[in-house]
Amino acid sequence: MIYIAYIFGFIAAIITFISTQVKEKKMLLITYVLSYFFFALNFLLVGATSGGITCLIAAAQILIISNNKNIKIKLIILISITVLMGIITYKNLISFIPTICNLIYIIIITNEKMKKIRKMMLVSRTLWCIYDFLTGAYLVFLTDFISGLGIIFAIGKYDIQTEGGDIMEDFLFKGLPVVVHEGKYIIFSYYNGKIVAIDEKEFDEEKMTKFLEEQNMLGTPKKCPGDYNDYVELVISLTNDCNLRCKYCFVGEKNFCKKVISKEDINQALITVGELAKTKNKKEVFITFFGGEPTLYPDLIEYSMEKAKEILKDYKVSFGITSNGVFNEKIKDMLVENNFTVTISMDGLPKFQDKQRVTASNTGTSYIIEKTIKDLVSKGLPPIIRMTITRPMIFEFKETIDYLSDLGVKIIHFEPMTIGGRAKENEDILERPEPEEYAEKLSEAVDYARKKDVSIISSTVMNALSPSYMFCDGVGKNKLAVTYDGVFSSCLGVQNKEHPLASKFIIEDTNIENWLNAKFDSYVDDKAKNTKCENCFAKYVCAGGCPSRNFNSTGDFEKIDDMQCIPTKVLLRKYIIDLYENSV
Repeated sequence: MIYIAYIFGFIAAIITFISTQVKEKKMLLITYVLSYFFFALNFLLVGATSGGITCLIAAAQILIISNNKNIKIKLIILISITVLMGIITYKNLISFIPTICNLIYIIIITNEKMKKIRKMMLVSRTLWCIYDFLTGAYLVFLTDFISGLGIIFAIGKYDIQTEGGDIMEDFLFKGLPVVVHEGKYIIFSYYNGKIVAIDEKEFDEEKMTKFLEEQNMLGTPKKCPGDYNDYVELVISLTNDCNLRCKYCFVGEKNFCKKVISKEDINQALITVGELAKTKNKKEVFITFFGGEPTLYPDLIEYSMEKAKEILKDYKVSFGITSNGVFNEKIKDMLVENNFTVTISMDGLPKFQDKQRVTASNTGTSYIIEKTIKDLVSKGLPPIIRMTITRPMIFEFKETIDYLSDLGVKIIHFEPMTIGGRAKENEDILERPEPEEYAEKLSEAVDYARKKDVSIISSTVMNALSPSYMFCDGVGKNKLAVTYDGVFSSCLGVQNKEHPLASKFIIEDTNIENWLNAKFDSYVDDKAKNTKCENCFAKYVCAGGCPSRNFNSTGDFEKIDDMQCIPTKVLLRKYIIDLYENSV
């Protein structure tokens, strides 16, 4: 009988070790159920009754809780049963260890973050090792010990290596990103789009430098991405008023007072952006209407367009709008007739849209947005869908792409939620994804969308072909924004003088020369604050990240948010490897 127990223990050990290496929670739960079943047989056959019963209860718990319906009631019942069985089978402190492990597993089952799950798995496996040894289940002890080593390996592989550190030994060489892949150094030039690969053992810095120079692959990053364009951008925030009450809106609810921009401020903004275009020697001006919800004031949109043609007559002027999509047929026709670039803020699948982007009466809006998208597509103006990503959404990216593709959408813009404004007020119901899991799911989404002829865009790799010292045009001073109360700013996230970053972005007067001459150093090169950036291969693509997001996430606008850092590394690495593999 003891040999049969050993066989069951060996099978359980193999399955358990496999469970320590999986990346998806679904597969983790499947392997757990199987391993618990075989461990239960092993314990029962060697006389460790409490261990056997606990394992069977644990397997049942997984099957029950994996169905998310009535989760709170199930948890109360299962915790009660677990504690009760621990009391019934109690002989001494050692016999209560399986109960503690079972309670840990309840936490694991209800947690979605693999990083935390692996840490809890390690604690539980350590306790099981103690129990195995003290009850004489030596083979199970050996297998649990090996499984514990597997968990430590997985933590090192999936968690520690990607916590803002260097990924896969990739590095920067002569300002170019170098990806280490299958024994090769793959070097990508964002200056001419060329890509070369060389065996690691054959890499010689002097020879490679000469080769890169001959291939015209070297260059110098520009101040900001906008320096690569022929236009400057003006953002006109018409109002802070809105017909929705999105749970994470950066405007917030506290001390809210409705404001609408004046025509005088619109005129001044058009004059000022014209001076900016002249100073920067640009030929085009791109004007975007923003809010709040800009379509609440169509008369101001039409006024702005007419005045732009007058004040900016020496420039090619085009228009864009960022809207929540809740607007009437007249506005749709206006957007089509003037060939707007339309961006609709929408969170994809109706179950997310109707939870996160609601009306003032807290009702869903997906059915309205669906119609808006279909109407614009039918009129030949398919919108860009800009999604604010909360954690539950990353697990249904593929379904979201299918849904939007069926509506006729061709471009989807993913950006993780920023904890600011109303999002800070709703932290109890909103969750930001972990950088590592977001990067992984975003990478998968890019591949899947390509098969559907849909483009995924994201700030993580938007600058892949425009290497810069600074992340955005607001920092680099190619973008100007005028707010609903007439304040000039270079950042959409900083729209009033009370904002903590007002001194960096608010323009106290409309003298373009004074603004352009104001010093703003590249903080991606600040070794004191961003020590991991010095030789990072993604340094001039990340370019320090969005200052406003950095501030909301880290408390320091110059300290790079991991949500920018880690996904940028993962996506840039993937982009370079895909380019290389498609070129050979």
